[in-house]
Amino acid sequence: MAFKHQSSVPSTLLPFLTLLLILLAKGICAQTPEPPKDRNFTPGTDISLGTLGQMTFSRNPVHVDVEPGGDLDIQKTQSESPSAGALATFHGAMAPYFGYNVNFSYTRFTQTDSEASGFIPTTGTVPPPGSGSYSAGALDTNMYELTIAYAFDGPRTKRFRTFGQIGGGGLFFEPINAPFAKQQTRPAMVFGVGMEYNVSSHFSVRAEYRGLFYKGPDFAIDNGTFPQQRLFTVTNAPAISLVYHFKGQRDKKYLAALR
Repeated sequence: MAFKHQSSVPSTLLPFLTLLLILLAKGICAQTPEPPKDRNFTPGTDISLGTLGQMTFSRNPVHVDVEPGGDLDIQKTQSESPSAGALATFHGAMAPYFGYNVNFSYTRFTQTDSEASGFIPTTGTVPPPGSGSYSAGALDTNMYELTIAYAFDGPRTKRFRTFGQIGGGGLFFEPINAPFAKQQTRPAMVFGVGMEYNVSSHFSVRAEYRGLFYKGPDFAIDNGTFPQQRLFTVTNAPAISLVYHFKGQRDKKYLAALR
């Protein structure tokens, strides 16, 4: 089935966006920190904007019920089509091993759920009538991510650094042109590692792997046409971003103190 695009942002996302704007304002207004003891570490704040690729593992668990005369096998499937999206991150670093990320991303994909059952009789028995069934449904949806993570630096030089993050937040699923489906929010864990290269005192390029662990939405569909699945899954979201470091933390006076 085909659905039209909807551009509205879920109302449950608005409080989180307000928090993001507050953190951003505090980071911009923050004073230049004192020169650190680590010559290759630069404290401060930055914001990045980039593109990501969304690839989600398909889940296919099988459950077996032992019944008189045989076994009833039930297989559930939940999958998301690969897609591209956008990622924005506000990053603050106070020390090499103490910082934070506020991540916001958007992507759009098709979620497919299905459920099939079949009866496997024992030797000498006959499957009962109607013992097998299959149902499937597909739904286009927007997915918004808002997560906050603990961020830390790994090995680094003056121009190159590695980093990691781990944290949590929410995923907001908005069905597209499907009045029978409801918006849903799912708690999620975010984790990842990456690398960043300084092009200048205010710009750098960042490449990272990001993972999201959560339970897939079922959209609270109650019309019997969409097999509802609630399966834990992992979304892989590698990203490439352009980073801007706010003025005041990498000016000439500060860089001179690092020499």
